[in-house]
Amino acid sequence: MATHRVTLTTHANTTVEIDAPDNATDEEIAELAMAACEDNAPTLCRQCVGGDHGAQHLDLGDDWTVATHGGRPAIARI
Repeated sequence: MATHRVTLTTHANTTVEIDAPDNATDEEIAELAMAACEDNAPTLCRQCVGGDHGAQHLDLGDDWTVATHGGRPAIARI
């Protein structure tokens, strides 16, 4: 097993860490990361959603996709 850091995006970006088998493909790792994000949806801190000066809630959406860089998924083995 190896730990991977995957950047996901919707209305904002987030990074999740997941464990995947050593022989997992980028597509399999991406699927695991998106499932992890759906199971435990990220939130933004009070300052990021406007604190006392703006919105008190920001819907990040739930249609997570893996961010890409140069056409490759943003996945880092750590």
